[in-house]
Amino acid sequence: MVGFAVVLLAGAVAAVVLTGQPGPPTGLAYRIVYRVTTYPGGVIDTTQVLEAHRPFLASLITRAGPPPGAGIQSGSVVDGGFYLVESVAGRPVAQLLGGDVADPQSTDLRLQPALSVAASLGMVGTAGSDQILGMPCTRYLSDNPLDGGDWKPATATDRVVSCVSAAGFLLQEDWTISGKPVRTRVAVSFTRKVPGSFAPLLGLVRKSAPVELALATAVPLGPTAQAPLFVRVPVPPPGMSLVRALRVTEFTAGSPLPTPVAEDRRLVYTNGNDIITLTERDLLSPNAASLSSGGEPVPLGALGTGRLVPGPAGLRVVVDMGGNRELDIVGTGGEPALLGWIRSLRAA
Repeated sequence: MVGFAVVLLAGAVAAVVLTGQPGPPTGLAYRIVYRVTTYPGGVIDTTQVLEAHRPFLASLITRAGPPPGAGIQSGSVVDGGFYLVESVAGRPVAQLLGGDVADPQSTDLRLQPALSVAASLGMVGTAGSDQILGMPCTRYLSDNPLDGGDWKPATATDRVVSCVSAAGFLLQEDWTISGKPVRTRVAVSFTRKVPGSFAPLLGLVRKSAPVELALATAVPLGPTAQAPLFVRVPVPPPGMSLVRALRVTEFTAGSPLPTPVAEDRRLVYTNGNDIITLTERDLLSPNAASLSSGGEPVPLGALGTGRLVPGPAGLRVVVDMGGNRELDIVGTGGEPALLGWIRSLRAA
């Protein structure tokens, strides 16, 4: 894989030299079709189609009616940017909301091994096992769907029972609020696609979002782009290459213009399937969501103590560096390898 050469200087600046582009996707490619039944206001069946070609391509599309589904109603696509998909006058339109910020893709659910870590920390519960489409799965209990954000324990009246395979695929979900069922989602087919056969934007009308809806912008850290750093990275994670190096500006949407809330330096590593991103965040606004208050404490060697936060994008480790600065590292692989690499880092 051709990638970047990066020089991290001991001190205050870093110069990143682009030596090539990431190659074509080489990781796992798959397609899951779900029957989704919603109950409030009557029983309504729709179809969700989750497709991914790791490490960086993914789409989740909702279609009218039961599987195989009819016209596109809504969805999201990650392909060189984040696109919100909706039906406009009967035509599927993909609206670009954010540039290629190279986050691990929560659209492509990578629920394991993060879910097992969350269960060991008491963030979610377990309730036996089952088999869906011939694949064994473990039932996990949470307060909200596992692809919906923060993971928290279920309550007596609000719970989601999710059956997840050892490989991290969501195969079934039953969601209850205030003791009443609101949605079920069950996989009706699982296909391992031929690598290179996934084109998530094919057939969609693409357009840019209005400026007030921007979520993030990204520019490469090139030969002349220098940025303050507060960690030194001695070597890439074992078995991985550095494939992207970006300066990212995060926004909150607003009119007439969105408000910048954070400036990031982001390094992205992959082995062709798993991803690790290292993001240094300078929080610019009280509206910026701090990541360092959740999760469980974890010792990180020279970096002190961080917070371990399992979630749908993988295992997140956040370190409060002081002065409205955060170090945010997310990995889709195992906990020992991720923490071992983080503990090799040193402050600049």
